[in-house]
Amino acid sequence: EATLERVLSAGREDVEPRPLFVPLVENGRFRPGDMVIETVAREYLEPLRDTGLDTLILGCTHYPLLRSLMRQVAGESVTLVNPAYETARALRELLKEHGIENDGHEEEEFPYRFYVSDAEERFQEFAGSILPYDVRMTKQINIEEY
Repeated sequence: EATLERVLSAGREDVEPRPLFVPLVENGRFRPGDMVIETVAREYLEPLRDTGLDTLILGCTHYPLLRSLMRQVAGESVTLVNPAYETARALRELLKEHGIENDGHEEEEFPYRFYVSDAEERFQEFAGSILPYDVRMTKQINIEEY
């Protein structure tokens, strides 16, 4: 949050949707060498880079999978901010503060559980293709109940 406030108070902000990234990532089009995602990334990011872009906030949970490609297209001088990472760090501190942090030392058959608000089966298929562990423990929830 502090980083975002610093970035926004420092000058110009451009907030534009990048609608093709999500369906491409969800269809496995995020790996290095994929001409489709590379073409879309260049189309989206080169004009921003050419304006003197200095910070790019990855505003979607799909975008970290494109981080290396975004870095390549935007350039090494552009700071990439991953809100998911910062959120995870803040959550860890909150769990620790309340004494409910998982120290990771307990052996469980399924140590990871995933909760999704939509498309449980599609999530399992996609997550299984990018994560190094079993994602069978997935449950769809109604986010409005929380």
